[in-house]
Amino acid sequence: MSAGEPVDVLVIGAGIAGACAAIGAARTLGARGSVLLVERSAWPREKVCGCCLGARGVAAIEQLGVNLASGPARGVSLKHVRITSRGGATFELPHAGGRVLSRSVLDAALVDAAVRSGTTFRDKCSASVVERRSGYWHVMLGGEFVGARSVIVADGLGGHALDRLPDLMPAVSRGSFMGVGARLAPSSLGTPTLPEGTVLLVHGIGGYVGFVRLPDGTIDLAAAIDPRRARVSAGPIALLRRILEQAHVDVTLDANVRLTGTPLLTRRRRMLSMPGLIIAGDSAGYVEPFTGEGMTWAALSGEQAGTLAAAAVCAGESAVDQVGRAWAAWHDARIGRMQTSCRMIRTLLRTPGLLRCVATVATRSRALQRTLAQLSTQITGDGAPHHDLDAVRLAAEGRADEPVPRATLAAVTPTRRMSEDAP
Repeated sequence: MSAGEPVDVLVIGAGIAGACAAIGAARTLGARGSVLLVERSAWPREKVCGCCLGARGVAAIEQLGVNLASGPARGVSLKHVRITSRGGATFELPHAGGRVLSRSVLDAALVDAAVRSGTTFRDKCSASVVERRSGYWHVMLGGEFVGARSVIVADGLGGHALDRLPDLMPAVSRGSFMGVGARLAPSSLGTPTLPEGTVLLVHGIGGYVGFVRLPDGTIDLAAAIDPRRARVSAGPIALLRRILEQAHVDVTLDANVRLTGTPLLTRRRRMLSMPGLIIAGDSAGYVEPFTGEGMTWAALSGEQAGTLAAAAVCAGESAVDQVGRAWAAWHDARIGRMQTSCRMIRTLLRTPGLLRCVATVATRSRALQRTLAQLSTQITGDGAPHHDLDAVRLAAEGRADEPVPRATLAAVTPTRRMSEDAP
């Protein structure tokens, strides 16, 4: 088996989770180690996305050095979510603290920040994780093998980096919807109008579709639809038109609209890690979105994964072996909790009759609006404590005043680096 130059942390996938992981790893390692970020697509690239980031996700990304209030990655303040159900019943929820962002611009800014932090970036580079031996994961990158002490897989819903490891294959939920997206002209939306900073969610039989105005004035369309109903409706565009008509929403979707699709959305993995390997972001599991909260989950999990992986490399081989268990515990406690709230919202969104009743009552009940708003913020974890990262960073640097929580990482200490020998 031939080998390229080994790396300390290899991150597969340059989306939000992967780029945040690379930044977290590079910052924790500093000049002591190496981080390689690889992406199978040509860069930059577009992808289906709701383009909304919750307050917690904004804080995490800005902590990594990407300014979302000004500069190239500037976003629009997210203020409200307007929900319209079949028959036209509409209510509005506050959603302050978040940002509306162009996904391609955000991804590019995060990768730039990763490179500035010391990460090496390679696009158009497919990755396949093969095996672990002698303390290294052997990964096929393009046409060569590279050894990595720690690997973070964040290659999204359609990734194939783990295809050779059957124990890590995801299970797609029965009845899962698929995602579709498009960029529309500013004039595409008629009635109702779409103010800046407002997400319009339209729900009907067969799925739901969201619209939000991006910083450049164009409108992002992101939908979750039943693929079976799309087939019998003569395609996704026909189904989207019917959902909009049911809710009395006027949007121009002509034959020139270029839709991009995703694999089936809702899925989970029985295992999220192995010794020295972490699965993060959408790759770790996904629930049909409500207001693009997947971006927030990706930012939080990516940063945590990168910091944990790098801290373990600093601590030595035994810590690398343990980091998988620590990661699974953190993910279940933090991301899993948010996804449970999202499943509750998903049940509501998938039941148009129930949603219409809720919408009708919510237009007259401030108490119900407050309850729904609280559930919405739970989905992105806004307001929840987030101390694990600081504890791990301090431990990796030898400056921790208190021990790192057991659920975060057992025995992270900067006592020694692993052997520099190549695999």
